Amino acid sequence: MDRSDGDLSRAECWELLADAGIGRLALSVRALPTILPARYTVDEGSVILGLGRYGLPDSAIDGTVVAFAVDRFDVAPGHGWMVQLQGRARPEPHDAVPADSAPARAGQVVRLTPGTVTGHRFTIRPAVDRR
Repeated sequence: MDRSDGDLSRAECWELLADAGIGRLALSVRALPTILPARYTVDEGSVILGLGRYGLPDSAIDGTVVAFAVDRFDVAPGHGWMVQLQGRARPEPHDAVPADSAPARAGQVVRLTPGTVTGHRFTIRPAVDRR
């Protein structure tokens, strides 16, 4: 990242999250760091993640602290944004997922209740070839 164009407010972060739909979950599985893509939906101040068929052990997603990141980047002008959540995860039964959130109902489902929500807009300049 070349420079930060500004921090996003918590409300702006939730607005961006509501429109994206796919992000990355970072957690520890059997004491090793793991990052998984996940479809998600925003639900009343939390995020419901559909993890597909990864089959994570309960110890990795039941009350553990995880991070979740979503970002968008437009290569031509070099502008983008990122939002990151940190908080506690817990398994979520399929019948607790809102009916209009089909993508988040796929496979194993986890609800992330964030303690921290941060975001930034940024610009990345082209790399300089120093040959």
